[in-house]
Amino acid sequence: MAKHLIKFMLVPALSCILLLCGCSAVFKAGVSGTVRDADSLSNPKDGIANMDVYAYTSETARDTDLSGWQAGTTAIGSSSSYVGRTTTAADGTFTISRLVWETFSPAFGKTADYRDLFMIFHQADFGLHANSKPITVVSDSTNVNAVSEEFSKVNQLTDLQLTINNVAGGVLGQAVSVKVTVPQGVGIDPKVYQSMVNSNGTITVSHPKSLVPDPQATIELSLNGSTWLQCDKDGGFTAAATSPILSGSPTVVTVYMKNTEFEFPSLSGQSHFHYNPAVNDDDNVSYTEDDNMLVWLGYKDTNSDIILFTDPSATTTTVSSGDGSNGSIIRHGLLNGLGAGIIWTDDTYTTKLASREIVVVFDVDKNGRLNADEGGANTGDWYVPQVVYSNETTKNLNIRAENNSTAVLAGDLP
Repeated sequence: MAKHLIKFMLVPALSCILLLCGCSAVFKAGVSGTVRDADSLSNPKDGIANMDVYAYTSETARDTDLSGWQAGTTAIGSSSSYVGRTTTAADGTFTISRLVWETFSPAFGKTADYRDLFMIFHQADFGLHANSKPITVVSDSTNVNAVSEEFSKVNQLTDLQLTINNVAGGVLGQAVSVKVTVPQGVGIDPKVYQSMVNSNGTITVSHPKSLVPDPQATIELSLNGSTWLQCDKDGGFTAAATSPILSGSPTVVTVYMKNTEFEFPSLSGQSHFHYNPAVNDDDNVSYTEDDNMLVWLGYKDTNSDIILFTDPSATTTTVSSGDGSNGSIIRHGLLNGLGAGIIWTDDTYTTKLASREIVVVFDVDKNGRLNADEGGANTGDWYVPQVVYSNETTKNLNIRAENNSTAVLAGDLP
């Protein structure tokens, strides 16, 4: 009877022990902390912003991921082994609010447990790191400020302070696409930064601190759909006009662009083709014969032929000004607005200013056409060579037949 009773009592007891041994418990916790710049001179040291934080409850799993991620940074974050992940705030602080783990042997029965955390930290300029020692967290607790780590930068950050100038003078004053290429070392693809900069701006770039000597960045400018091109400070065209050495921050750089499309200046002046110094050498004296005379704007082609522009402003007529009342002077042979608004281009000049040779042709014989001296009295036209520059908006001409004009010859005609 006693043996049967003992056997009856042992069966449920053994069942309970087996049941208890096969049960697991699930616990959760949170953790927070701060990561700082080891080289900061501030007190406290500056926090590291935008650093990714990964938490593991298995050191083996953490070490496996760390090894794999060190082999290729593009793999960073691609894992299902970590139990929590977050990113640091601007001051370097972070919080992982929910960490969950399962255990068959909780330290305090089914009511509480603790667990060591193994961590990985990553930020492009500070590199990839494991925590210096395991972090012990207690279940059902936020474990405030349990993590405190410091890391040194692996990359040197440089602020490129850019000024984009018009090589002809002053800032450009337009939004320019800026591409900065920074070497990262042998066998490593360079980093490329692109930004829009309007006259002045800062682009922050980085390179490994281990690079010796300091690398040179390549700065390329483009203004899509425009007539502006990159150049050096003297106006010469270069494939990459600026290659500053990244030896410290900030690095101040001035880059240049030049226009290739211009407007002719508005030409004005007074003709003195009938001026006769033997009669009167006063510049204020002019003659009615210089009125109502056609004036054309043109140029000489590669054959030295005079070619007239066909734009509306390429032709004007001389006029007089004033009526002579109250002793005022009547001025004859006046011209205004010749060439205004006519576009010309030059994408080959290698100086700060572009220039263009033109001719101003006067229909001195007033026959309404360009012609050379045809043998009759008062026949033939005259022209005045001029050089205009890309920064001129107006240009005044003072034309005298005897000192700065040339008779149109048959060889000047197409």
